[in-house]
Amino acid sequence: MSVFSSRGAIRPLSLAGAAVLATVSGGLAGPAALVENVVGYRAAEVFSYVHEGETIRLGPTDTIVLIYLSSCVRETITGGTVTVGIQQSEVQRGKVERNKAQCERTFILTGSNEVHVAGRALRGDPESSD
Repeated sequence: MSVFSSRGAIRPLSLAGAAVLATVSGGLAGPAALVENVVGYRAAEVFSYVHEGETIRLGPTDTIVLIYLSSCVRETITGGTVTVGIQQSEVQRGKVERNKAQCERTFILTGSNEVHVAGRALRGDPESSD
């Protein structure tokens, strides 16, 4: 799955990872949706969360893209007043396009204590010829 930032760059996003992080950091009443993209609207940032009952007031040309964590519904909303729900938004005086996003919401815990980590540490200026 790819996520477009407000600058048009593509960033990978694991919805399963985001949902776990949201549940762990948000307590029992975790966030309802993840902000995937924002154009014009300044009160929300890409990769921030919105909660059920939250109201978003968009200008006529403002656009926000939300992806709901429980239903995997992706909404592209332009203009109007948005009330965040549990599985989708209620939009008044705006335009909303909905589609089903591909979500991986299955976690398998193996009980293994093994951790595999790989990496490389480089020191010094890569441009110099030491």
